[in-house]
Amino acid sequence: MIEDEPQFNVVVKMVLWGEDRDAVLHRLRVNGIEEKRALEIYEAARRERIATIRSAGFRDLWISITMMVSAVALAYFLELDQLSLTHFGEGLGQILVLPWLITLLVVILLTFGLWKCLRAIAELVFAPLKKGSVADD
Repeated sequence: MIEDEPQFNVVVKMVLWGEDRDAVLHRLRVNGIEEKRALEIYEAARRERIATIRSAGFRDLWISITMMVSAVALAYFLELDQLSLTHFGEGLGQILVLPWLITLLVVILLTFGLWKCLRAIAELVFAPLKKGSVADD
């Protein structure tokens, strides 16, 4: 099994940090691992990297979907399309800012959720092409 190889954990760390393929293979050759086996170890570490990137992408996707659903639920339950100043009663409710503030909160949640959703989808699709360390995000 490739995971049982003594150098596997070091190679996984190198690949997760974004080390160059040639540098990783050179390290394996220096440690006496033949070319075919070194390529197998590198590919297994690369799959581990892609799985790590995609798991973070799925997490971001669920967060973004939750944000968008929260924004729509907030707009629906507060009936923002029918909102008037009388819903807020006397005193502070008479200020014109309050309905606009709630609407602005809904728009910000929806916009940020949509942006994060698109970014997460791009991260899922383009995970094999990502350069640099996984920890940078």
